[in-house]
Amino acid sequence: MTIKHRTFIITLFSILTCVCIMMIFGFSLQDSNKSWEESDVVASGLEAVEPVVGELHEKVTGNPMSNYDFRAFIRKSAHFAEFILLGGILMLLTLFIERGVRRLIFMPLFISLLVAVIDEFIQSFMDRTSAVKDIILDFSGAFTGILLIVLAWFIIRRVRAR
Repeated sequence: MTIKHRTFIITLFSILTCVCIMMIFGFSLQDSNKSWEESDVVASGLEAVEPVVGELHEKVTGNPMSNYDFRAFIRKSAHFAEFILLGGILMLLTLFIERGVRRLIFMPLFISLLVAVIDEFIQSFMDRTSAVKDIILDFSGAFTGILLIVLAWFIIRRVRAR
C-alpha cells in the first residue's frame, strides 16, 4: 500500500471516528422526551421481533415483558450498536496507523471507555438517567466491535499467508 493510500485511509477512519462520536454525543444531548419518542418510532417498526424478545425476556426474568421493557431493550440495543461501530472504527484506524494488534488494542479500548463515560456524563445534564451499568453496556459494545475487527484481521492475515 502506498503512503498516499494509507494516508487517505487513516484520514477517512479519523473522520468516521469523529462522526461516530458526534452521533453518540448528539443522541445524548436529547432530552428524555425526545429520546423516548425516537425509541417509540423504532419500537413500532420492530413489532415483528417483539414476541421473540418478549419470550426470551420471560424465560430469563420469569416476568412478561411490558411495552416499556421493549422500548428499554431497543434503547440499550441502540447504545450497544453505536459502540460496536465506534470500537470497530477505532480498531481499524489503529491497525492502519500501526502494524500489529497486541500492544495497540488498548488505545481503542481506552478511547471507547472515555467516550462512554463522557456520554453518560452528558446525559446526566439532559434530564436523563446516568448509570455505571450503561457505561459497562457501551464499553461491551465497543469491545465487541474491536474483537470483530481483530478476528477479521487475523483471518485475513491467515488467508493471505497461504
